[in-house]
Amino acid sequence: MSRLVVELRSAAPEGSLLARGVYIDQLDALGAPTRELQRLTGFGARAGEVHFTTEGSNVILLVGLGERGKLDLGGLRRGVAATIRAAARADVLATTLLDDATAGTDGSFDRGSAAAAITAAALSVRYRFDRHRSTPNGDGPRELVMIGAADESVHRAVHRADALSRGVELARDLVNEPGGSLTPTEFSRRCSGLAGPQLNVVVHDLAAVRALGMGGLLGVNSGSDEPPAFVELHYSPAVASKRPRLALVGKGITYDSGGIMLKQKASSLLAMKNDMGGAAAIVGAMSVFADLDVPTPVSAYIPMTDNMVGGGAYRPGDILRMYDGTTVEVLDTDAEGRIVLGDALAYARKHSGASAAVSIATLTGTAIHATGAEIAALIGRDQAITDGLLTASSRCADRLWQLPRVQEYRSLLKSPVADMSNRSEAPAATAFAALFLEPFIGEIAWAHIDMAAVATRDRDTPDGPAGARGWGVELLVEYASSFGEDAHAANGTD
Repeated sequence: MSRLVVELRSAAPEGSLLARGVYIDQLDALGAPTRELQRLTGFGARAGEVHFTTEGSNVILLVGLGERGKLDLGGLRRGVAATIRAAARADVLATTLLDDATAGTDGSFDRGSAAAAITAAALSVRYRFDRHRSTPNGDGPRELVMIGAADESVHRAVHRADALSRGVELARDLVNEPGGSLTPTEFSRRCSGLAGPQLNVVVHDLAAVRALGMGGLLGVNSGSDEPPAFVELHYSPAVASKRPRLALVGKGITYDSGGIMLKQKASSLLAMKNDMGGAAAIVGAMSVFADLDVPTPVSAYIPMTDNMVGGGAYRPGDILRMYDGTTVEVLDTDAEGRIVLGDALAYARKHSGASAAVSIATLTGTAIHATGAEIAALIGRDQAITDGLLTASSRCADRLWQLPRVQEYRSLLKSPVADMSNRSEAPAATAFAALFLEPFIGEIAWAHIDMAAVATRDRDTPDGPAGARGWGVELLVEYASSFGEDAHAANGTD
């Protein structure tokens, strides 16, 4: 299915379907035929409602915007999503929503924000993962034309939203890809394909991972027929920047069976192709950094493997020697994510030169009990970094909630035979998992995002189809764009 094209024009193209926003207080002015249709169908111009009507020989799609003065960007996005779905048979969809929405706002958003919301919502709901279908799903318009005055700020907003959506779509494609086809080798190959003048990609294969001494990554990989990979991505701004470097570390478990301690539910096994959601968010974000002129130098580190059952698989009771020499007793082969992240964080500590690091992973299934299915958990050692991530979250659709960092739980990581264990059963398991990661990043300012609850959705919603959400791409772009603006951003302490 081809990608939706979004354009700004002064008038609707000939032959296009026109979608027009309408507020509740405008219903009486629509004319008797439309009012009668409204009575019969129950259309009340509430935000997200749509209704076909006619004006002479022309078919018009009315888009509800709710009460005048109360429309927010969320309501506008819902209206756009409903419009795209209703216009499934149209080739070109034109809309006056840019003018309509900003004419009825209370000043809570401007034309640029409205244009960005329309663009992002249309591209999100139009997304389909069709690469394995014999006949791709072709429903939906191929072009969206926003009608109305557009100054430079509006054009910039549309460009940014379009670029961000490309990053989100890449992340969704990666997470939606089955684990049997998105092997570590294939995942690293796709990363290499993103390399360009501002993005350097380094892939460490099995031999290199062995030479590096990444015992955590090798241990998790030991039950698999697929070799692991360790991938570095280094972004450089077009203009030399004095901002400090940011490190990103993402979990790249391309499929998680649970290992010898096999997952007990078939539904859990089916969902585990998404266990590289953190890595996908990083890759999606870094793929558009250059296009968006992100001013911060960023280095990313992604350990890639699947976690399988095999004759050579690591066992409960095994002791792994990590990249930094730390020994870890394996108490749970299904708590593999923290093990591979430990290697990656230790490598980032030694090689990145970063003043701050953010790890992001589908780490604990229990995160959903703390935050629900719409919000990811955030745990930080450095409040300046945590506050920066919360601020970035407030500027986009990727929502975060900070959980406490409880030092008293650290004693539960102790092992009688190794430096620490990967114990997973503990109070506040999401925050507890972050405590395992913390020592590996050393003194670098650090925060961790557990996105297990938000990586995918199990049903179609107004925001898009079931499957991968591309969660985290916008958040990381927002955070990287503002990181280092203030001198104190990288100088927090424990």
